[in-house]
Amino acid sequence: MDSTTWLYIALIIFLAGLIIAIIGVVLLIVGMKEPMKEIKGSANNLKERAGKLQLEASSLSHHANELKEDIQMKSEKSPYSSMPQKAQ
Repeated sequence: MDSTTWLYIALIIFLAGLIIAIIGVVLLIVGMKEPMKEIKGSANNLKERAGKLQLEASSLSHHANELKEDIQMKSEKSPYSSMPQKAQ
Protein backbone atom coordinates (compact mmCIF):
# COMPACT_ATOMS: atom_id res chain seq x y z
CA MET A 1 0.00 0.00 0.00
CA ASP A 2 1.26 3.41 -0.76
CA SER A 3 1.52 6.36 1.63
CA THR A 4 -1.66 8.14 0.48
CA THR A 5 -3.78 5.12 1.43
CA TRP A 6 -2.25 5.10 4.93
CA LEU A 7 -2.84 8.85 5.14
CA TYR A 8 -6.54 8.41 4.29
CA ILE A 9 -6.87 5.58 6.84
CA ALA A 10 -5.22 7.74 9.52
CA LEU A 11 -7.47 10.66 8.60
CA ILE A 12 -10.60 8.48 8.82
CA ILE A 13 -9.52 7.12 12.23
CA PHE A 14 -8.78 10.65 13.48
CA LEU A 15 -12.15 11.98 12.27
CA ALA A 16 -14.01 9.01 13.82
CA GLY A 17 -12.25 9.67 17.15
CA LEU A 18 -13.07 13.36 16.94
CA ILE A 19 -16.76 12.63 16.25
CA ILE A 20 -16.91 10.17 19.15
CA ALA A 21 -15.26 12.75 21.45
CA ILE A 22 -17.75 15.46 20.41
CA ILE A 23 -20.68 13.10 20.99
CA GLY A 24 -19.25 12.22 24.41
CA VAL A 25 -18.91 15.87 25.42
CA VAL A 26 -22.46 16.64 24.26
CA LEU A 27 -23.83 13.70 26.23
CA LEU A 28 -21.84 14.77 29.28
CA ILE A 29 -23.22 18.30 29.12
CA VAL A 30 -26.80 17.10 28.58
CA GLY A 31 -26.42 14.60 31.42
CA MET A 32 -25.17 17.31 33.80
CA LYS A 33 -28.14 19.64 33.27
CA GLU A 34 -30.64 17.62 35.30
CA PRO A 35 -28.46 17.21 38.43
CA MET A 36 -27.55 20.90 38.24
CA LYS A 37 -31.25 21.81 38.23
CA GLU A 38 -31.74 19.65 41.33
CA ILE A 39 -28.75 21.26 43.04
CA LYS A 40 -30.01 24.75 42.23
CA GLY A 41 -33.51 23.84 43.46
CA SER A 42 -32.07 22.43 46.65
CA ALA A 43 -29.94 25.55 47.19
CA ASN A 44 -32.94 27.81 46.63
CA ASN A 45 -34.98 25.71 49.05
CA LEU A 46 -32.23 25.98 51.64
CA LYS A 47 -32.01 29.76 51.19
CA GLU A 48 -35.77 30.04 51.59
CA ARG A 49 -35.74 27.94 54.76
CA ALA A 50 -32.82 29.96 56.18
CA GLY A 51 -34.72 33.18 55.47
CA LYS A 52 -37.81 31.88 57.25
CA LEU A 53 -35.68 30.77 60.18
CA GLN A 54 -34.05 34.19 60.40
CA LEU A 55 -37.47 35.87 60.33
CA GLU A 56 -38.73 33.56 63.09
CA ALA A 57 -35.63 34.24 65.19
CA SER A 58 -36.02 38.01 64.88
CA SER A 59 -39.71 37.71 65.74
CA LEU A 60 -38.94 35.66 68.84
CA SER A 61 -36.24 38.13 69.86
CA HIS A 62 -38.69 40.99 69.51
CA HIS A 63 -41.29 39.17 71.63
CA ALA A 64 -38.66 38.35 74.26
CA ASN A 65 -37.67 42.03 74.49
CA GLU A 66 -41.33 43.04 74.85
CA LEU A 67 -41.85 40.50 77.63
CA LYS A 68 -38.70 41.69 79.37
CA GLU A 69 -39.93 45.29 79.26
CA ASP A 70 -43.37 44.22 80.55
CA ILE A 71 -41.79 42.35 83.45
CA GLN A 72 -39.63 45.35 84.34
CA MET A 73 -42.62 47.70 84.23
CA LYS A 74 -44.74 45.36 86.36
CA SER A 75 -41.98 44.83 88.88
CA GLU A 76 -41.56 48.60 89.22
CA LYS A 77 -45.32 49.06 89.77
CA SER A 78 -45.68 46.10 92.15
CA PRO A 79 -46.35 47.09 95.79
CA TYR A 80 -44.23 44.15 96.96
CA SER A 81 -41.13 45.26 95.09
CA SER A 82 -40.24 47.84 97.77
CA MET A 83 -40.58 45.34 100.63
CA PRO A 84 -37.37 43.74 101.85
CA GLN A 85 -37.07 40.01 101.34
CA LYS A 86 -36.51 37.67 104.27
CA ALA A 87 -33.23 35.80 104.35
CA GLN A 88 -33.64 32.05 104.47
